[in-house]
Amino acid sequence: MKKLKLLIVVFVILALVGFRYDEDEINKSKYIDEVKAQSSDTIKPVIDFIEEDEYKITLVEGSMLNLSDYLEVTDNVGVIAVSSYGKFDAETPGNYSLTVMAADAAGNIASRDVSITVISTEEYEEMLSQMEAAEAQAYQERQERYNAELRAIIQKSANTDNTDIMSLAQSYIGMGGWCNEVAQAFLTDYYGRAVNIYDNYLVSAEEAQPGDLVEYDDGGNGMWHVAVYLGNGMALHGNWNGTTVIESIYVPGGSSPYFTRVN
Repeated sequence: MKKLKLLIVVFVILALVGFRYDEDEINKSKYIDEVKAQSSDTIKPVIDFIEEDEYKITLVEGSMLNLSDYLEVTDNVGVIAVSSYGKFDAETPGNYSLTVMAADAAGNIASRDVSITVISTEEYEEMLSQMEAAEAQAYQERQERYNAELRAIIQKSANTDNTDIMSLAQSYIGMGGWCNEVAQAFLTDYYGRAVNIYDNYLVSAEEAQPGDLVEYDDGGNGMWHVAVYLGNGMALHGNWNGTTVIESIYVPGGSSPYFTRVN
């Protein structure tokens, strides 16, 4: 009986050892396959700027340089190391060049020279000023072009009879309330039915007619604004400096107007 128990214990131990050995063999075989796959890989990592239109780095003096903010490194197998070499001083304005190197698990190495310009605080402020001036000029040119097209459309339809809507609009001058409240009350009165100014669809400036809405993404006060188009370039503006007025559809400092029509 004792011999039988001993044999059973021996068989169990051998079974466990055998299982562990097979598992180790499987893991070893898998590892060898991975090494072979990596050793046969000849594709180098790729070092690229994150932004497609970038080709160099510009920093303000005193800034910290974090290359991962500008560059990304990719590889078909996987990147295991990224390093940079060269002289660079973020405290001193000037032009510098760093070499970025990346290696993958198969030992393929890629490198890329990166140009870095460190500018002074004064240069940075001047650059911002020039950018703001360029953006402001571009915006003004867009506004002038749009307004010229709009004036031509309005002049083309200057003979439109808007007597009725203009007469009604005169009675709204001086009324209080928000621009959307005035527009809704006016159009409900004008059409003789309940009107929801938010139930509308876009129409072109050429299609615009009296009774349409004139909307602005930025109504000159940093916020959305809506008015009622009266024809011939005029509109009824609610809450304009706290009151309702009849003024041009051109809002000083506001975005270009667009037209919508209530359903």
